[in-house]
Amino acid sequence: MEIYDIDQSIDYDNMLIYGAPGTGKSHTAFTAGKHFYTLVLDVDWGAKTLKNLDKEIQENVVVLRYTQFSDLNDVYQMLLKNNTPEKWEAFFKQKGIKFKPKKPFECVVIDSPSELQRKMRLELQGVEVIEKMKNPANARSLKIQEWGAVSDLTATTCSDAFGMLPMVFIAIAHEQMITDDVSGLIAGTPLLNGKIAFNIGKYFDLVGRMAMTRDGQYAMMLKPEKKWQAKTRDNLPDVMLNPTIGKLTGLEPANNK
Repeated sequence: MEIYDIDQSIDYDNMLIYGAPGTGKSHTAFTAGKHFYTLVLDVDWGAKTLKNLDKEIQENVVVLRYTQFSDLNDVYQMLLKNNTPEKWEAFFKQKGIKFKPKKPFECVVIDSPSELQRKMRLELQGVEVIEKMKNPANARSLKIQEWGAVSDLTATTCSDAFGMLPMVFIAIAHEQMITDDVSGLIAGTPLLNGKIAFNIGKYFDLVGRMAMTRDGQYAMMLKPEKKWQAKTRDNLPDVMLNPTIGKLTGLEPANNK
């Protein structure tokens, strides 16, 4: 137990950015590289978006491609206990990778919890992704307690693990329209399975839904509307055009709409 001192405590932004394909989710998240040395855990294998950003950002973003759940834990432990260039270099060497970060990481991005859930389910089924693609019959059905384990691990990843690190944490997710089996509520949520789809937002300071304007600009909705989830604890506009992590963290001026 401890007292929260609003004047002394250092708070780090935790953000969930979600939306349909092509609405600028990864593009927005990767702009973190303008202000923070950023580590991206690429579960979706969609880091090609980085090629469309400025060289300044590209040089400040390190992408690790996810292959199994132990990768997630390894990265978390490194960020928590060993976040120095020298220790990362030794870690990568053990993995057969020759790379030394230029400084400690200041931001971590998971792209995406949606795909992370899918791959965790495959691991629980005891099937490698490549084998599942060759023959879907290889995958056994998940037991009910295993479905719960996937949801619990997703919540733990966002709240108790990466969400508690002393750095900016950004999660990217796809979107879905879903009906709550108990209440009958129809809501637009991040693409996750189970009840966590409805309450994932409680683990984040900011939940922004991405969309495209008629004139082709990226737009982030920061206020709930038409059953879609969104929220912010900061003094930000309800809709932010061409959002960046700098604007969302107050390091750049936000444009109102």
